[in-house]
Amino acid sequence: MLDTIATPTLWAVTIAAVVVLIALDFVLTRKPHEVSMKEAIGWSAFYIALPLAFGVWVWNAHGSQTGFEYYTGYIVEKSLSVDNLFVFMLLLAAFAVPRHLQQKVLLFGIVGALVLRGIFIALGAAALSQWDIVFLIFGAILLITAAKIFAEALQGHDQKVDPEEMLAVRIGRKIGLTRERVRQIEHEALEFITEAIRSQEEEAPVPVAVNPA
Repeated sequence: MLDTIATPTLWAVTIAAVVVLIALDFVLTRKPHEVSMKEAIGWSAFYIALPLAFGVWVWNAHGSQTGFEYYTGYIVEKSLSVDNLFVFMLLLAAFAVPRHLQQKVLLFGIVGALVLRGIFIALGAAALSQWDIVFLIFGAILLITAAKIFAEALQGHDQKVDPEEMLAVRIGRKIGLTRERVRQIEHEALEFITEAIRSQEEEAPVPVAVNPA
């Protein structure tokens, strides 16, 4: 049996906190604008301070060993997530998202990623609890991938991906998703997001200054 500090209460509090933070993000970003470096640094510092503060509680409530394991896991996950920044930049550039809409588009993407990650983690945890061989399967996939990348690095070949040969692209082509149709969908999606943001701005209450008599 896996020893864990994740009680149902702690899970409920954590999920509630995430929902509140996401709702706060939607409220604060309801008016599209180009994010300045100062604002980006401020939000980054805030979201780094939250897990660090939570780690202090873990350390005090559950001991130094558990606290050390928590901070180790956080540092590893934070390091692995850095490459997501480059993916974000590539996607925003590929879809030509205007700079003042990038924050809103990223927020929708993060919410979608959280939902999908939660689903896959739940499915993976269920599979691991039922069949021990799943550990071996996942481990084999990682080893094969690492060996492939290492072999290409030794040969001096950069890892190249031909989008035309990707399974998703081939399936999309078979159901009628040509390159022109994909561009049209991208354009329509961007227009939909822009219109939704504009509607939020129009519906937002305008503060009225009252001059007391």
